Amino acid sequence: MNQAFGRDFPDAIADEITIGLARSTFPYSILFEIESVLLERRGYCEAEIPDNFNGEYYIVIKHRNSIETWSKMPVTFNQDTVCYNFTDIISRAYKNNLILLGEKYYIYAGDVNQDGIIDTGDMTPVDNDASAFVTGYVATDVNGDGNVDTGDMTYVDNNSASYIIAERPLSSNPIVLTSDITNITYSTAMSGGEVIEQGSSPISAYGVCWSTIQNPTTADNYTSDGTGTGIFTSNLTGLTGNTVYYVRAYAVNNAGIAYGNELSFITGNCGLPLTITHWAGSVAPVDKVVTYGTVTNIPGETSKCWITSNLGADYQATSVDDPSEASAGWYWQFNRMQGYKHDGSNVTPTWTINAINENSDWLAANDPCSLELGSGWRIPSYSEWYNVDNIGNWTTWSGPWNSDLKLHAAGNLFANNGLLYNRGIFGIYWSSSTPSTTTGWIMAFHQSGICNISSGYKADGFSLRCLKD
Repeated sequence: MNQAFGRDFPDAIADEITIGLARSTFPYSILFEIESVLLERRGYCEAEIPDNFNGEYYIVIKHRNSIETWSKMPVTFNQDTVCYNFTDIISRAYKNNLILLGEKYYIYAGDVNQDGIIDTGDMTPVDNDASAFVTGYVATDVNGDGNVDTGDMTYVDNNSASYIIAERPLSSNPIVLTSDITNITYSTAMSGGEVIEQGSSPISAYGVCWSTIQNPTTADNYTSDGTGTGIFTSNLTGLTGNTVYYVRAYAVNNAGIAYGNELSFITGNCGLPLTITHWAGSVAPVDKVVTYGTVTNIPGETSKCWITSNLGADYQATSVDDPSEASAGWYWQFNRMQGYKHDGSNVTPTWTINAINENSDWLAANDPCSLELGSGWRIPSYSEWYNVDNIGNWTTWSGPWNSDLKLHAAGNLFANNGLLYNRGIFGIYWSSSTPSTTTGWIMAFHQSGICNISSGYKADGFSLRCLKD
């Protein structure tokens, strides 16, 4: 056994541990502990136990960055000298919670925060100290070589992957793990957990709790997702965008409530206003500052974030047949960066392209959504328009208008000369996908009742509605 670096231990001493004695019956509480017991490099240690402990007790071993380990069975303390060997066979530990290295068994390393579970909660401080080049006798130096580095991360990572926990004889409280945070949006997220041990009585409730402050409890926001043991899923709702949240799973039995490891995440910023300064040039036709609304959970594409007015529009339309230039926004030809403004009489800039014939979808380098709104924003694909049209059951222009997207009839520009047509009558929105060299897929609807996915000439000018993943 190697000697821990950073302490003035004698040559024969590897490190120090804590030895405890726990009740042999419920609630298995630890009755006595002696700290700073010197552990020899050959694995031996000695501790003096008070005379009044003369019955049967579990032996509990604790170490500054190792998993708490209990003896397989209670040990009888009725002699002057009592010996117990954890190293010769795996069954010396409760639930065989030992690892074989060479010819001897050892307790698991890596429980840096001493919460009884080796997981990401232990990796984070190791990773932080490794980045700061921390040295010395610290809990994050898992392998005891004096340096916090990838060698320590390996121990934590391997034992975390093996779901190493402190195995205790029916601890009074449950043991629960918190699942990763997924499906994060502006106002919702998904987590859950796993009750891996019910404790001394059946689980009456489990779920997750969350807060903007660390160590959330059921006094904060929480879910109630079932009873018993096993894996469960929880939905976090009512969140605020662009906010850090802390989450812990919990489980309840007759003895009390137990919490899992804490995780954190940041909600998306979809739902918050997006203010953009457009500058006239190769994309925007004029200078303009626009504040776009954003929305998510659109049926058919619930995970996407959309703007709620057309690209280049001063504001969201007031009705499906709103004929104003301010709500119409700008118009684009397929796979072209340049946008066009039409004030009802004139087009800006000068209309120059009368025909497009090319076998290409809309290239990312030419995407006005990305170029004007920023990285991640893009034009919807054919399948995304199809999904919102189909799942939203859009059959007339009332469908797209009554959705949270508030799509309206902004009209179009004619390929031959850039003249304005059908503003307040026809809504045509580009997708980024193409069915042919001269046409692109569009989301189209008309006051006559038409509402479908169709194709439009690439040289015509149509509206853009942007989204991001």
